[in-house]
Amino acid sequence: MSFKGFYRNIIKKGDKYWIQHNSEYFVDCKTLAEALYERDRLISVGWDWDLYLQLPHTPNGYIHIDLPPFDHSPSYITLIKEHWMVVSKGANPKYYGTYYTEEEANRVRMIYNGRIMHKKAKWKVQRKMNNKTRYFGAYYTKEEAEERVKELEENGWD
Repeated sequence: MSFKGFYRNIIKKGDKYWIQHNSEYFVDCKTLAEALYERDRLISVGWDWDLYLQLPHTPNGYIHIDLPPFDHSPSYITLIKEHWMVVSKGANPKYYGTYYTEEEANRVRMIYNGRIMHKKAKWKVQRKMNNKTRYFGAYYTKEEAEERVKELEENGWD
């Protein structure tokens, strides 16, 4: 069972839990209970750091409860589904859409007298950096994509 909603905005890096919102890191915490508490405080002030610093200290309600397992990490890998693109014939093709079934693509192709470009499923590696999504390639297997992410993390995403 996944508890991503419960643990939203919290990621684990090494032995610390980080609170992240819109690609911005706010606080690192030693325990998951501490991260949940600080995350809730940031949400209560709309992620405004100055207001967060002015918040009075209150007891951490997460310390004395059994927390669900934290079994997720940020995924920089997404599956690009197998799809069919319909484009017009000729030197400057006009794009008529992307379809996830070959039947749909064929219907549209016949209407516009176009051609179909078939794209196989791939695993795409991307990460949001400096408020922009940076693309790091597409791979035919998830293992290849995971290997690339590991390599990128070791090199600071350079």
